[in-house]
Amino acid sequence: MQNHIPRLLLSATGSDSGKTTMMLALLSAFQKSGVVVQSYKSGPDYIDPMFHEAVTHRPAYHTDPFFLQSDAMRKLVAATAQQADLALIEGAMGFYDGIGQTSEASAYTVSQWLETPAVLVVNPQKMGRSVAAICKGFLQLEPHNRIVGFLLNRVRSGMAAYYQAIIERETGLPVYGYLPELPEVQLPSRHLGLYTAEEVDTLQEKIDLLGETARKTIALERLQALAETAPPLPLPELPSMPPHSFRLGVAKDAAFCFYYAENLELLQQNGAELVFFSPLTDSALPEQFVIVEQAARDGVFYSADTYYSRVALDVFEHLFEGSTTDDFNLFALEILVGGNVVERSQLSLNCYSLHVSFILSNVTKNGPTQ
Repeated sequence: MQNHIPRLLLSATGSDSGKTTMMLALLSAFQKSGVVVQSYKSGPDYIDPMFHEAVTHRPAYHTDPFFLQSDAMRKLVAATAQQADLALIEGAMGFYDGIGQTSEASAYTVSQWLETPAVLVVNPQKMGRSVAAICKGFLQLEPHNRIVGFLLNRVRSGMAAYYQAIIERETGLPVYGYLPELPEVQLPSRHLGLYTAEEVDTLQEKIDLLGETARKTIALERLQALAETAPPLPLPELPSMPPHSFRLGVAKDAAFCFYYAENLELLQQNGAELVFFSPLTDSALPEQFVIVEQAARDGVFYSADTYYSRVALDVFEHLFEGSTTDDFNLFALEILVGGNVVERSQLSLNCYSLHVSFILSNVTKNGPTQ
């Protein structure tokens, strides 16, 4: 069975071009226009999806070509965008930036796998006709790319038509609009990227201003029509939520918030009851849980590399007083679903890191419920 998912990929010529700002503007503008948008991020990124969710109030998912194969990515989008009018994907870094010196696992990869038209965000500040050379270079580097147009960022209103004329004349592709310089909506950043959404003051006001501006300066209807040209995706069989067979503690607060929504949902689809707690503010762990040391002795694990929670070392030692790092260095972790080992990984502690992995699991008198 096929499912028509209108979809569009938003990428850029490189980092710091304003992709996330443009993405938030589009999400807000579409939402204000009554369009239900399901957002995605390509690449290993946790912070940008938090901003997506602040706009859409829906989980943001990851079209991550490093972790996913093409079929799995197509099924993920087909399954999670069914209740949306539009799927909007934010690329990582520049359009062709992948592993090493290649385009492998790049936004280009995502657009090819999902057969999704791509629009590039371009910042033409301090340029004239040279902006066309950049745009033409992206079109020519991979002849079979899916770039279909451009959006301009940080452009004065009086200069937008100037740059639009240059790009459209030299490339033959449309410019779908622009965002002006908006100092009041600038998102603060640090060495690892943007601050998290919870840390940004007056975030809702910034989102509202971006959305209202985009409705005036960007051709939203044309972008939505462009998304409609994407071909149907295979509709996967949606998994049912089984009864809970075990409880899994998940650290979640201002410090511990780096999760892929699809991984948490995968655990729920395999019987996990997720119980959220805060290592920063909670004085005790959730009821009916034991710490890693006891779970290790009992051979009970429900975690793996992409599922574990991270806790700062001093918090870890405070919670599990009396345990030493040596106790946790060589335990093999397994996800047990219906008695089968689904995934296995190694729990290790890096003495140069301020973080350690830990697992909390419900243990009954007879062991885990199978």
